[in-house]
Amino acid sequence: MLHTFICTNFTVIKYKTTMNPDCKHPLEHAKKQIEEMGVVVYKNIKCMPAYGVPYISPHLVIGLCHRGDVILEYDMLPREFHANEISVVYPNHIIKVHSSSEDYLATIIVISKDFLKNLQHRSSHRYQLEYQKRPAFRLSDEQFKVIVSATDVIEAISNLNSPLRDTMLANALD
Repeated sequence: MLHTFICTNFTVIKYKTTMNPDCKHPLEHAKKQIEEMGVVVYKNIKCMPAYGVPYISPHLVIGLCHRGDVILEYDMLPREFHANEISVVYPNHIIKVHSSSEDYLATIIVISKDFLKNLQHRSSHRYQLEYQKRPAFRLSDEQFKVIVSATDVIEAISNLNSPLRDTMLANALD
């Protein structure tokens, strides 16, 4: 099953986007899918939604920036997200995207709060969330390729119809 992260109901203008205030963040639209699947991988994200509107996700969100840049606020502090960076946004933190470049391309992994709790119970010493003031980390080309490959494995397992799916996902995330 291929998941597509769709940016809808907003107009893209060079490096700036405005959103219809009646629209929800795309992760809000995917809430049921995220809760049911526990782990969802969204590939080929070509724009960041909800420009200028704060968003607080109840889920753990891991972003991989393949190319381009994003200007945003993380917990009301200015930040940027660039190519070859991985960003880990813990549950219940504020993200406010201001703009993204026209060449922006990313992949995100969304781990539901319930699946994250299961991971924490499974291995409590490994899943202590530690707040990072700057949630993005710069990777070398080789490190980034390894993370992208791991993301492909997580996506493949996430799409399995197997009674062992959650166990395999937990093992892959370990």
